[in-house]
Amino acid sequence: MGGSGRFALVLHYKTVRPGDAYAPGASITWLTAYDARTGVEQGRVDFPDCVAARIFVASDGAAYVMCRDQLYAIDTTTWSVAQAFPFSGSVGSVGIVGDRTIYGVTRELEVSAMNLKTGETTRIGKSNGTGATAQAWGELTIAPSGSTVWVISKASGDRAEYDPDTLAIVSLNTWSVFETRIPHLRGVGLVGARVVYGAGGSLRSTDGAIDKALIEGRLDYWHIFADHN
Repeated sequence: MGGSGRFALVLHYKTVRPGDAYAPGASITWLTAYDARTGVEQGRVDFPDCVAARIFVASDGAAYVMCRDQLYAIDTTTWSVAQAFPFSGSVGSVGIVGDRTIYGVTRELEVSAMNLKTGETTRIGKSNGTGATAQAWGELTIAPSGSTVWVISKASGDRAEYDPDTLAIVSLNTWSVFETRIPHLRGVGLVGARVVYGAGGSLRSTDGAIDKALIEGRLDYWHIFADHN
């Protein structure tokens, strides 16, 4: 968790009755915190009716859980919800920069940015008719300055087809979208100033400096590549 590595955080999900998982009372999500050194449980936070939750940790160690259209700030001393912020449920890919801003990208590659200190949300740009779309599974990585977002997306075809083939580069300063077609794209991240991604069974970089085969065949899952040093 953050740079200290004090906690290991795990999100759990369980349906409590058959039928629509999004119906009130149909499911429960909870967060469990463990001591990263001993494995001893430190606390639990419940999120009723929170489907497909996601967790984010800021650089200062603060933890946030996103549920539908709410973003919850977690008090890591009492292991309880410290504050709830409204955040658009239409965002798919989500990422956090430092300890101040969380970004969400919609299917149409529009960007919502929330200031985690004030709760204020800003809509950056609007759809410009780009051919690529970001599915709910689309991963992203963000420049430390918050000026550029790289999003795994899909150029065309069935919306439900889980085979991304486009790296969309979104400039938040000029609101321009540049698309690079990359068949079987898997994962994207920053290593220093270099943008690294997975394609097929290889690890590559956008500047061509890295092109290394990892496995034979294709990767079946999406991975986030990041520099943790």
